[in-house]
Amino acid sequence: MEKINKLSIPATILIAVIILGGFYFFVETNKQKSIERQQETKIAEEKRIEAEKIKKQKSEAFQKSLCVSEAEQNAIYSNKTRCDQGEIACIKGEGSYLVGQYENYYNICLQRYGLK
Repeated sequence: MEKINKLSIPATILIAVIILGGFYFFVETNKQKSIERQQETKIAEEKRIEAEKIKKQKSEAFQKSLCVSEAEQNAIYSNKTRCDQGEIACIKGEGSYLVGQYENYYNICLQRYGLK
């Protein structure tokens, strides 16, 4: 009986150490996985934000190019109308326009798209 008692204390300690060690290992592994998931989420969020910035920049560039075309057409039409009405403030010639008119139409277009 005394042999069993002498062996049971070390065996109990050994089993407790194995259980505690396994629990500690499990907790540390979970912690590491959680940190990795957080880092992956952070990287994915940064990529998403960068993609949105690029998309917004491309959209603004496209809208500005549309405004350039629209402003040029409006300025040419306005200049032609002025010349047809005999006003002095016009430039004769196909496709001609006043820079001030072009800039005004361009600014109006930018405001309409919320770019200015």
